[in-house]
Amino acid sequence: MCITRRSDNVFVLNESPAIVHEIVIAELKLAADASPLKRARLCLHRADTDLVHEMLIVLSQKVFIRPHRHLNKAESFLLLEGEASVLFFDDEGEVVREEHLGRDSSRPFIYHIRNPVYHTQLVWSEYLVFYECTQGPFLREATQFPHWAPAEGSAEATAYLNRLRDRCTRLPPAGSRTTGSAHGTAAKNDTNY
Repeated sequence: MCITRRSDNVFVLNESPAIVHEIVIAELKLAADASPLKRARLCLHRADTDLVHEMLIVLSQKVFIRPHRHLNKAESFLLLEGEASVLFFDDEGEVVREEHLGRDSSRPFIYHIRNPVYHTQLVWSEYLVFYECTQGPFLREATQFPHWAPAEGSAEATAYLNRLRDRCTRLPPAGSRTTGSAHGTAAKNDTNY
C-alpha cells in the first residue's frame, strides 16, 4: 500500500484502485491520538485541486471540531465505527437540530448537507471512524467559522465543548431524532440542510 504523509495527521493513498484495510484504520487511530488536533485523515483523492474529495477520517473522543459551514458545496458523511452526535446551528449559535449517530438499528449513520449550515460532531465513543465525500477543489476560504464558536486550541474551546456535551447528555438516548419539536421533526424546515 502506497501511503504518503502530508502532515502529522493527513495521509494520502496513492494507488488506484484505492483499497483500505483495517490496519489503516488502526494506524489512523494512533495518528489521531498523537496529533494535537486529535484527528487523522486518509485522503483517497490525490490533490487539493481534485474535483471530488473522498476521505477516511478518524476522530478521537477528545477532539473539538469548531462549528463551521461550507459555501457552495455539499458534504456526505457515512459512519463506519463509533457513536457521535451531529449538531446543526442557526446563525446565532443555537442548536436547531441534533442527530445521535451510531451503527445500531435505532440510529442514523449517514447524513448529507446540501446547503451551508453550521455543524459539528461530538464524539461519544473512544474513536469515530467515518467516510466523508465533498466537492473540490479545497479552498480554505470556502469554510466559514462563526464568531460565536471559539477557535480550536483556544482556552475557550474546552469550556465550549463541555457545554455542548452537557447539553447533549440531557437528551434522550438511542432512538432520539432531534431536539426541535415533538414527533422527531426539526425546529427548522429540513430542506435547509
